[in-house]
Amino acid sequence: MGPILAVETVMAVSLTAMLALIAAFFAVLGFVPASTVAQRALRAIVAGVAGASAWFAATALGRRLGWVESEEAAFHHLYVLGVVGLPLAGLTLLAISARWPTNDRRLLRMGRALAAVFVLPGLLGVWGTHVEPRWLRVDRVTIAATDTPIRIGVIADIQTDQVGDWEHHVVDRLVAEAPDLIVVAGDLTQLPNHRYNQIRPAIVDLLAALEAPGGVWVIAGNTDPSSEEVVAVAAAAGHRALIDEVAEIEIRGRIVRLGGLAWPNTDRQNARRFIDDFGRSSTDDTVDVLLTHSPDPITSLGSESAIDLVVAGHTHGGQIAVPMIGPLWNVTDLPDTIAAGGLHDMAGTPLYVSPGVGVQRGESPRVRIGVRPSVAVLTF
Repeated sequence: MGPILAVETVMAVSLTAMLALIAAFFAVLGFVPASTVAQRALRAIVAGVAGASAWFAATALGRRLGWVESEEAAFHHLYVLGVVGLPLAGLTLLAISARWPTNDRRLLRMGRALAAVFVLPGLLGVWGTHVEPRWLRVDRVTIAATDTPIRIGVIADIQTDQVGDWEHHVVDRLVAEAPDLIVVAGDLTQLPNHRYNQIRPAIVDLLAALEAPGGVWVIAGNTDPSSEEVVAVAAAAGHRALIDEVAEIEIRGRIVRLGGLAWPNTDRQNARRFIDDFGRSSTDDTVDVLLTHSPDPITSLGSESAIDLVVAGHTHGGQIAVPMIGPLWNVTDLPDTIAAGGLHDMAGTPLYVSPGVGVQRGESPRVRIGVRPSVAVLTF
């Protein structure tokens, strides 16, 4: 992962680009005369091209100066344009239309309808930024019915830069489900390294609030400082991190073998070796669960693997999902339907992908639309 620039810098570029677009659009709209319908349409097209050109020039300048770096920044620019720029343009258009001749009612209706269309994305922005990211869901999923069920609590992608009421609410909801054991599927934090030590004690306290009879087991993700730090933080909270390791846990007379895969989960020699060894050593007498931050390693399991379940996070469910289309953001090599989260059957092996409870930070907008944050309880 590249360096994380201050979100304030990215926001400044986004707002500057948005204002440049609006200024160019209304400048052309106001200074180019038009008396016929055709001329008005042409003027609107020219104004749109001028606004778009100004927006692209401003965002390109921000990248050229090194103020933004990742592809996520472009998404941030578009999000600010949609949920702030368009409503602002709509309100401006509404104010301008109030000065139009009242005898041209058709033009007035068109102007006001267009203004209303522009304002609507602002409501979506409020929802995606302030409502849905805090609308927690508890997924209760049954993998297989047995006489001695084992309940595994799953929490993934807390991915915070400041521990607060939301993070503690999420932990409390999962603990209230009383699972037999809890797995934390990586990405505890996402913030610049120089700020990490400031919130480290709060992260330890947050993890310490997780409790289950079979213990709390943690793995590292791609936004965590390092695997070594995840091991240290988990230990400070009274838990254990699994870094290419297997733990055996007895629950009501049954043995759960929990294999924790280190990050990176793929394109690493030890990763493939660990997956192969864990799969070969699985037996029908144990419940064998592979815990991996990214779900991609599921493709490494052979048809002969006796692994009973793979649990992953990383995808955030796409963070934005469109009905009948699915997630707009897929960070895996797996199909969008799997990246969207939930339980899937992969060549006979159950795979549960958690949509997580946090949001992507850095240069990305902190938003969820159509993808509620969730914790899960998986029952064997």
